[in-house]
Amino acid sequence: MPVAKAQNFVENGTFEAHDSCPYSLDQVEFCTGWFPIRHSPDYYNCGFNNGNNFQFPNNGSGFVCMLGGLLSDTAVYYYSELIKSKLKFPLIAGKRYLIKFSVGLNVFTQPHNQNDFGLYFYDSNSPLSFSYYSKGCINERPQISISPMDLFQNDYVDFSFCFTPTQNYDSVLVGPFCNSNSFTGPIIMNYYLFDDFEITEFQETDFVGTPQIICDSGYVNFSATNWTQPTHVDWQFDGGSPSSSIDLYPQPVFYNQPETMTLLL
Repeated sequence: MPVAKAQNFVENGTFEAHDSCPYSLDQVEFCTGWFPIRHSPDYYNCGFNNGNNFQFPNNGSGFVCMLGGLLSDTAVYYYSELIKSKLKFPLIAGKRYLIKFSVGLNVFTQPHNQNDFGLYFYDSNSPLSFSYYSKGCINERPQISISPMDLFQNDYVDFSFCFTPTQNYDSVLVGPFCNSNSFTGPIIMNYYLFDDFEITEFQETDFVGTPQIICDSGYVNFSATNWTQPTHVDWQFDGGSPSSSIDLYPQPVFYNQPETMTLLL
């Protein structure tokens, strides 16, 4: 019976906050809480676009762009730009989290399935397998991946995932990762736009239904009793009409026969 808390685990997931305004490419370190970890990802904010109006935010004015793909038609050099951030609070093994973010492609990037855009959660006390200037695919495999074929040129797509970590994680890598098609030509580069990243924890929530027993068909009103500022609600009414709702306070649910029903929040 989960509902997500409003507390965001991501530091500056909108990329609006900055220590300095970018005035050139390759300046992700100017974005508060974020750092380049592999090659040269780009940070856009404060009206800076390097003369390229095809870079654009999903919301606000700040966002990050990362390039990934082959730099040779003989597939000898796979290139990918990654950024990293330490989470405000660690993700705890066995707990459930709602992860939301937006990914786009610039106007010169056609969707091509040569790499995946991904999120890799890790423990910052454990060493990563690559260096800043390393070439080729890396050993780290993202727990959450997006195929470029699910994206649109010159637009963003919003994604959301339920994630249950198998161990504690305090940091995240973001960017393009190798997939099974990474070492096939011709030369293809995907330039990903990333914005509006947030992580919230699911909270177990109690609810009441009145009346709790109906001997004939009738309506039942449901309400939660202990949630705090939820950001996402998903009611599931087994055997009821409507069968689901995303409203904090759903409309009365009609049941047409007496039996034990399952309800999830």
